Amino acid sequence: MPFTFTIKKPDDMQKAFSALKKAIEGHGGTLTGDQESGRIVSDGVDGSYNVKADLIEITVNKKPALLPKSAIEKLISDNLNKMSS
Repeated sequence: MPFTFTIKKPDDMQKAFSALKKAIEGHGGTLTGDQESGRIVSDGVDGSYNVKADLIEITVNKKPALLPKSAIEKLISDNLNKMSS
C-alpha cells in the first residue's frame, strides 16, 4: 500500500540531488527527474518525489514487505541531509 511523507528540503538541493542520483545509480537503481520532481527505483522500492517550497513530499508506491516504512523515511532523510552538508 502506498504511503507519503515529507522531509525538510536540504539547503543545497543541487548538491544533494547530484549526490543522491550518483548513490542510487551506484547501487543499480535509477533516479529520473530533476530537482523539482521525479521517480526513484532501487532495491525493491519504487517511489516519486515533489519539491514544494521548503519540503520534499515523497510517495512510496512499492516496497519489500519486510522493510518498515520508518526505515525508508530515516534512510532518505539522513542521506539527503548528509549529502547537502
